[in-house]
Amino acid sequence: RRGAGVLRRARGAPRGGGGARQDGGGGQQEEACELDSLAAVADMQARVEERASRLRKDLETLADRKRDMLLEGVRVELEREAHEDLQRREPALRKRAAAAIKQVRSAAHAAHADYAAALQEIDGQLALLARVREGAEAQQREQEALQQRCVEALACWALEARRAERDRRERHFWEAARWLRAGASAEK
Repeated sequence: RRGAGVLRRARGAPRGGGGARQDGGGGQQEEACELDSLAAVADMQARVEERASRLRKDLETLADRKRDMLLEGVRVELEREAHEDLQRREPALRKRAAAAIKQVRSAAHAAHADYAAALQEIDGQLALLARVREGAEAQQREQEALQQRCVEALACWALEARRAERDRRERHFWEAARWLRAGASAEK
């Protein structure tokens, strides 16, 4: 449609519509001129469309570049803000980290002290247990020795009692024998 308006203007026709030919004799020459004009217009239109296509591509490329530059600018700005924020917060973070380290060290020292106290208490209990064991073993040895002496004393007493009983029976026997001899001699 745009091309039709261009062709009409190239022919010299008024915009409103078909104008009558004014010259009746040079029709062929005019047709050849019109064809040349049409070819020139078509060629010009192709070049314009090609140029418009290139301009659209260039415009898209520029838009892509602008978007990339904006994104890069945003990225740089975000990195800068993050860096500044980190620098602003760094002293507080360092202070919190130092406080946390101090707490951990304090807890570690307290745990170490508790551990050392527990070890010392265990060592004391083990030493006490060793003394009690030694005392129990000494008392057991003493009781075994006492038991052995009691058994030996009981054995000696039993032996003495047996010997005393034997002696007593033997005396009794001799006395009875003397009595019987004395009684038998008195009867004769």
